[in-house]
Amino acid sequence: MCEQSKIQNTENQNPRGKKTRKKLATQWINTPLILLNSPNKKYYERAYHCSSQLYQEGSKISTKFCNCRTCITCNGIRTAGYIGHYGDELLNLKEPYFLTLTAPTVECFDVDTLRHFIDAREFIWRKMYKNAKENQKGVIELKGMRAMEITARPDARYHIHYHFIIDGFQNAVWLKQQWLKHYPDALEKLQVILPITSKGGLLEVFKYGTKFINKTKKKTKKGEIEVYEKVPAERTDMIIQALHKKRLISTFGGIRKMKSDDVNDMEVESQIYLDFNFDTWNWYNDLEDWFSHATGEKFSDFVPTKQFRKVFEEL
Repeated sequence: MCEQSKIQNTENQNPRGKKTRKKLATQWINTPLILLNSPNKKYYERAYHCSSQLYQEGSKISTKFCNCRTCITCNGIRTAGYIGHYGDELLNLKEPYFLTLTAPTVECFDVDTLRHFIDAREFIWRKMYKNAKENQKGVIELKGMRAMEITARPDARYHIHYHFIIDGFQNAVWLKQQWLKHYPDALEKLQVILPITSKGGLLEVFKYGTKFINKTKKKTKKGEIEVYEKVPAERTDMIIQALHKKRLISTFGGIRKMKSDDVNDMEVESQIYLDFNFDTWNWYNDLEDWFSHATGEKFSDFVPTKQFRKVFEEL
């Protein structure tokens, strides 16, 4: 665990440091997942080795991405791709609103049980959408996007919830009311409706399908402080298995879909501004960075802090 303020590190210095930081975090997240020997072992190994070689051509850097949900690099590219593809269209809705729909956490000790609860919530969503189309014509028109997120909670409990972007305040209110009819034990105050005015407001919808780090509160002599703690590998693995072949992002009501959410098919910012025109940069695990094949030069000056390691690395 560590305080939020202490997680700040040297990644802000340049894009290379940020890239190195994501690579390290991805390896530290996937190492304990690989050691589980779960059915997803090869999947986690692919994430671990993501972008282990960088190919430089002028100022352009290219690589092969793993496209895994446990890869920080690929998740970041995917989020940027979603915003680039959907951002303007969603902001150009007549009255875009952000809506969160939650239900009480569920206790799960195996993948099949968690998958069952995910399927149940998807069934409720489809039922509400069908109701709007067939029984609320001219009154309720649902248009927008839906994102699913699952977070691990204490005592083998999981929080399955949705984030929506909905066109129209009344449509958002109707959807919230319908949800509460299906989940009467859900707290109304947690079903949040907020206006969206900028692309920054879309980030909550396009973020990862699960968190690898949970923020919690710790009591100290000076009072409560916010701390970060890594989600146990067994629980992350269970979520990733339960989400197998599930779409985390879906559109409805006429919003154009992406042809592919494979990050290898997306535009990637690659202006790193290196000196040599052609080179290959190889990742060395023990040195925690890429190094130039031509000169031996280190790719970045990123040095992870002790606090950063304490959160991400398996000790």
